[in-house]
Amino acid sequence: VGELRLAHPKILVGLRNAMCSKEANVREFATTAVWRNGSMATSAVPELIQILQSGKPVRGPVFPYTYPRDIGLLALAEMGPNAQPAVPILSGKLMRASEEDCIEFLTCLASLGPVAKGSISAIGRLLTQKVPSVRVAAATTLLCIDPENSNASEVLLSFLQSNEPEEVSLALETCRDFGPKARFLVPSLVAVLENGAETHDKLNAIVTLGRIGGHSAAATPVLEKILSAGPVDLTLAPSATIGLASIGKPAIPAIRRLLQHTDSVVRAFVADGLGKTGHSA
Repeated sequence: VGELRLAHPKILVGLRNAMCSKEANVREFATTAVWRNGSMATSAVPELIQILQSGKPVRGPVFPYTYPRDIGLLALAEMGPNAQPAVPILSGKLMRASEEDCIEFLTCLASLGPVAKGSISAIGRLLTQKVPSVRVAAATTLLCIDPENSNASEVLLSFLQSNEPEEVSLALETCRDFGPKARFLVPSLVAVLENGAETHDKLNAIVTLGRIGGHSAAATPVLEKILSAGPVDLTLAPSATIGLASIGKPAIPAIRRLLQHTDSVVRAFVADGLGKTGHSA
């Protein structure tokens, strides 16, 4: 049902009932179907909140994730303003949660963005946590809710600009997954691309720049260089083209130059990137 996106009211009633089943596999499949239907299944929010309150998450392997996830949280993250009643419950669980659960709660709140503004105080208390992954996730979540949050900005920049490669990588991975649209991150992300970082760090920086969108205009020259200077980096090129297309209007001159590049591989990557983002040059 989830794969077919069948959000007919009668089907949703059946899914909601199945979410309360005593059979674990039935609960898992029903909750997964609600997640797949996303905002078309907002009527299931009460059942998702009931699962959240029960302390017995519906956890299982779901594509594209490579490890079992809390499917109820994934579903709540798709419900937009309708998930607001879950925000106080999620906030109340943060301080008592394990590292893994805390990050999953934060991921859900980050996806809700400004809808989760009621959680800002609770998330702010995590900025002083000893566990680095929790601190970075908390800072990034706050920036998804409020891109101008100064305390979160300070924490995240301290990791992005750290002399410890592991801390930089952690910050980049978290930004990639959470997608904060905070323009102040752009100089640090561009620096990653210019300063000989590892390929996986560069990929994460490019993805984050693309998610920031038009405010990443300052990254246009370095993204163009990745595609035009020397042999094409087949690992970075696909993401770089999508990044340029996501920047939009400020990147159009660079995109047009690349579409006229002498290397057909470059032209193909750029055309593919434009197609995947739905932009035109």
